[in-house]
Amino acid sequence: MVLGILGFLTAFLLIGLLFAPVGLILGIVALAKIKKKPHFYGGQGFAIAGIVTSSMIVLIFPIIAAIAIPNLLAARRMANEASAISTLRTISSAEQTFVATAGRGRCGDLKELAAQNLVDPVIAGGEKNGCRFSVVMLPVIGGDCELHAAPMTSTGVRSFYFSTEEGILRAADKKGKLADKADLAVK
Repeated sequence: MVLGILGFLTAFLLIGLLFAPVGLILGIVALAKIKKKPHFYGGQGFAIAGIVTSSMIVLIFPIIAAIAIPNLLAARRMANEASAISTLRTISSAEQTFVATAGRGRCGDLKELAAQNLVDPVIAGGEKNGCRFSVVMLPVIGGDCELHAAPMTSTGVRSFYFSTEEGILRAADKKGKLADKADLAVK
């Protein structure tokens, strides 16, 4: 019973997952001994309480985990995608400043933006929060460029595209490939 209660109280710390199976086994063994020799052993209620509390953890925790883990992963993907959008907006603002100053009418790549202290050095490496970022210069007068963010692993689903020429953020599930101007706009 003690291990069952400890397992129940510490299940959310994952320590209870160690106590609960042991408490379940010991409770079953104790109940079997009590049934064989009821006049010698006592504590049938304690054995049943140990079995019940231990089995609750052994049976209910996997159900809770099956519900919670996918939700946690979805929240992580959403957070990484929100970070990618924010980073693209930061790069876009940095490009506007770069075009008007050091770029003399042309966009800069991520390393040039970082050299001018317009973006974080982490962004200059091209990767942040599971996304790969890139800048593609457009062959037009006026210094326009395309900004891309694509997930590298399962940290996100959507790829993002932003053109400084049109100023619209677009996204699509491209399975890690780059989004383009044919994709739907993000609102």
